[in-house]
Amino acid sequence: EIYGLWLCLSRAALFALPPLFLLLHMKKWRKLFLPFAILPGLAYFVVAGFQTVVPAFSMIGSRMGEVFYLTVAALVVCAVLEYRDENQVFRLFLPGLLLSAAGIGAASLLSGLCGGGLLPYMQWLVSEITWHQPDLPLYWWSAFVLLLCFLVSVLSQLRFLAARETQMQVLAARESMAQEQLAVVQESDESLRRMRHETVNHYTVMQKLSQAGAWDRLETYLDGLLSDVEAVPAMVYVAHPAINAVLTTILARAQKQGIKVEHEVSAPETLPFPDTELCTVLMNLLQNALDANALAPAGAEKWLRVSIHIRGAHLYIGVENPRFGPVKYDEKTGLCRTTKADRTVHGYGLKAVQAVAQKYQSELLLEFPSGMFSAATALQMPEE
Repeated sequence: EIYGLWLCLSRAALFALPPLFLLLHMKKWRKLFLPFAILPGLAYFVVAGFQTVVPAFSMIGSRMGEVFYLTVAALVVCAVLEYRDENQVFRLFLPGLLLSAAGIGAASLLSGLCGGGLLPYMQWLVSEITWHQPDLPLYWWSAFVLLLCFLVSVLSQLRFLAARETQMQVLAARESMAQEQLAVVQESDESLRRMRHETVNHYTVMQKLSQAGAWDRLETYLDGLLSDVEAVPAMVYVAHPAINAVLTTILARAQKQGIKVEHEVSAPETLPFPDTELCTVLMNLLQNALDANALAPAGAEKWLRVSIHIRGAHLYIGVENPRFGPVKYDEKTGLCRTTKADRTVHGYGLKAVQAVAQKYQSELLLEFPSGMFSAATALQMPEE
């Protein structure tokens, strides 16, 4: 009797574990599934578990597992609803359940065609349900779902760790950008201080050259002053802080590399997009432009053109740069494959930009006519 009690109670625990695990990971539909996860397990635990010591329960104890059929049906319905609501756990669980069921069905069919024993065994499990003997089918169902829950838990943890690693990389990139911005600010401030200090001297020299009629030398002198002014990085491109931070950092880096920068940018102080997504689009497109210019042969012109403005209900972002090599375009994905040696590290920038564009009902448009490359998207601004 003690062995039978232990056996039935352990079976009750096995039947109840998968629904409880999935209940804890539900969000919107948890209250709906709660009675189906708790009450059948409690009823089975009491009636079937103590049938060996309570004679009155022995008449219905063997059929008590049928209450879990309600749990199974409710679990499937709530799993579909949670999947529809983009619950990441059920985004893994439901496809895994369907694929496993299809695999078992295909294996059973193949077994029947080849004269194996799997199909008769599955038919026997179905007959157990028909004959109101649910414990053995429920045992296999619960063991299978429990294994699937374990795999989902492992995959969810791996996804969490990957997201955390990505977040750490983003934070590190932000810190690096902040340090680079500080260097740009200091460099700009130093250049402006030097220019203010030398302004009086410049005016004196130009006055002397003008009085002497040395117009050629005056023109050369003015050209040199203009080059010095253009070398001072602009500190405010747009009112939007995140966009301005990226432009200040990347375009200052471009000027240091001898790249001629043209910009036509305007954006309000606030936009209905997360700063992280705007930075993802801008940083990847601009960094690709810098990398393309780095391939310029000796004597070739380096240039970069960036456009940012609002068109109706869309934020347009476009970057153009020269092209000094072939483009490996993948028509299936609509992206260009990386030409860099280490493909495990590179080749994800345009995918990230495309993901942001598609999130806001847009596409990443890539064009590469002779000698140039352009990438542009128009993000639809969500209604507030």
